[in-house]
Amino acid sequence: MTNRQFKAFVDDTGYQTERELDGLGKSIWYKLREGPLAEKLDHPVVCVTRKDALAYCDWFSEKTGIEIGLPTEAQWEKAARGYDGRLWPWGDEFGEDKCNIAGRGTTPVGSYPQGVSPYGLMDCAGNVWEWCHDWFATDYYRDAALRNPQGPDGGEYYVVRGGSWYRGRRSACSVRAAARFRHYIACYTFGFRVVRL
Repeated sequence: MTNRQFKAFVDDTGYQTERELDGLGKSIWYKLREGPLAEKLDHPVVCVTRKDALAYCDWFSEKTGIEIGLPTEAQWEKAARGYDGRLWPWGDEFGEDKCNIAGRGTTPVGSYPQGVSPYGLMDCAGNVWEWCHDWFATDYYRDAALRNPQGPDGGEYYVVRGGSWYRGRRSACSVRAAARFRHYIACYTFGFRVVRL
């Protein structure tokens, strides 16, 4: 999701993110470190919590009649790795020219067309970590349903996927590498994508 898309939601509803409401003045989605928001409208929205992402999904679903939500971890991985189980969206050989991991901030969504997934998804490796629907559990997939598993019923952390621009190759080492964070985390390396439900 881009700043432009999130801004439409905020403009329509007056929504304030969790970081805006906490009064600390840190990690606010429209206060970007690399430049003014007007110059970054096609970059992924960052500094949003999982709750903020879900609020966007609710608004969009109600506004358009098209129900969307955060992808489950399994949906995210399938969309990123394709039908042949590749390590990265583009194949099994890593290529730094196929994703934004340079450590210099976000890039406009779709800036790395050579890194597209088999299903046409852009930026599944690098640019920003993306919130998923699921709680994180190290052993969940050992006994999970083989088709469309929905994730554990609870936990302490939520799953994020995809790596980010910040830490170089370590951050996007594989689309299979799940990270986990508390739901209230919002920083310059976290954003989200949506799926149609």
